[in-house]
Amino acid sequence: MMDDIVEEVGEENVVQVVTFISPAFKAAGEMLMAKRTRLYWTPCATHCIE
Repeated sequence: MMDDIVEEVGEENVVQVVTFISPAFKAAGEMLMAKRTRLYWTPCATHCIE
């Protein structure tokens, strides 16, 4: 799903993807970074602070 959104917006218009830190979102973010090497995935900061 994240890849579809990046495709719709255009990879050149996306630098960073920020999501919830669940294992599923982490895996999806890692797959997205593997496919699109100019993008970065990071977890939402509020979940890292807790």
